[in-house]
Amino acid sequence: MKLILWLLIIFAVTLAYPIYHYIETFGIYLSTDRAELGMLGDFMNVWVSLANLLILTIITLYIWKQGTKEDLARERPLLILKEGSADKTWTIQNVGKGAAINIKMSYKKPNSNDWEAPFIKLFSLGSGESHEIKRFFAASKIGLVYTDISKNIISSLTESHDTEFRIGTNILGSSERPYVTMREWDNEPPSIPFHTS
Repeated sequence: MKLILWLLIIFAVTLAYPIYHYIETFGIYLSTDRAELGMLGDFMNVWVSLANLLILTIITLYIWKQGTKEDLARERPLLILKEGSADKTWTIQNVGKGAAINIKMSYKKPNSNDWEAPFIKLFSLGSGESHEIKRFFAASKIGLVYTDISKNIISSLTESHDTEFRIGTNILGSSERPYVTMREWDNEPPSIPFHTS
């Protein structure tokens, strides 16, 4: 949308300024003198060439920017939850191309709108890697927040076996909340007061 707006502005300026200059020089009526029309044509040629150069530059930059976004999207980590090897277990799997770094997980209990604390932290998963959550908990929603190698935030929200990805959004809120490591969570359920890392 911004690209179209800029192209329209450039086109309007390109068309308006030579016409304004002609009216200032020769008046409001179009001259029948070939010399005056030739001057207008020469003057407009300069502006049209400049506008073409600007439009070509904007389109080239736009194409480059879109290509960069697509390259980043192809290298983005994407975490999903699926059934684990044992009954009532889940597995977090990275189905994206890049590494998922500093993964934090929480869940909402049935009939609750709040993410449970402490958060559970799993440090990283490379492309294709997975981690099985050994300890089961009753949850209506499970949220995962992580970053790629460029520190872009990505969230995965799983509800009723459906996963939704939110790019650039931390669905868990503040990162200052306490957490336990995945190893602590798997081996010993946290209780109040819980050990935080």
